[in-house]
Amino acid sequence: MSVNTKTGDVTLWDAKYRSNEVTIQPSPTFERDASRANAIKQAQESIANNKTLPEDIQQKALENLRKGEVKTRTVGMGNAKNSRTE
Repeated sequence: MSVNTKTGDVTLWDAKYRSNEVTIQPSPTFERDASRANAIKQAQESIANNKTLPEDIQQKALENLRKGEVKTRTVGMGNAKNSRTE
């Protein structure tokens, strides 16, 4: 997870390692409602406990998460041919 320290925008990341040369598909973590909700919950807990973010950015990030307004990135590693932005 990353937070834009100027806007409070939140990006959730998932890395997929592939030993074969394949194209990465959208991550099930972000495609399935239950797993996406769990990822958002984990991000909320992490941001709420973060002592390094400015308070206004922390609150904006938490607000974005409450609204479900997040960007997602699935990063292909190993022999994966691509990465995805959803």
